[in-house]
Amino acid sequence: MDIKDYLKKCRSVSKEIANKTELIATLRSEAGKMTKPLSYVKVQESGDSRPMADCVDEMTDLEQEIKKRQLSLVGLYKEMVYLINKIPDQRQRLVLEKKYICNKSIHEICYEMDLSERRVYDIQAEALAELTKIMNSELDQMKYIKKTA
Repeated sequence: MDIKDYLKKCRSVSKEIANKTELIATLRSEAGKMTKPLSYVKVQESGDSRPMADCVDEMTDLEQEIKKRQLSLVGLYKEMVYLINKIPDQRQRLVLEKKYICNKSIHEICYEMDLSERRVYDIQAEALAELTKIMNSELDQMKYIKKTA
């Protein structure tokens, strides 16, 4: 996977984290609505007496799956932020942060940084080249550590 593919994958991470958080909130809200009105409750009832409990169990399982996925996404997001923060040039970091962490378009970045579109693309290309060097260096360090361990 090259650096652009990695960043594109990471770019969607914050959106997916937000979606998963919203899904958990929706599940909790729906669970609160799943009670029977008191006027319909019978003193004796035959049949399945656990539909509400079963539903809550299923929702709890789903919520645990969502939280597990969120944790893996947060790990990927932290890794991306860590690597971008290693770029020495502030403008290069800022362009990558705005594009891949804040999910801003090139036009929004141009406006916020008061730069031409061409200049933002140039800075982005420089930043991607620098990030590639950083990632390769990190991989080399990991290989060295494995050899000496």
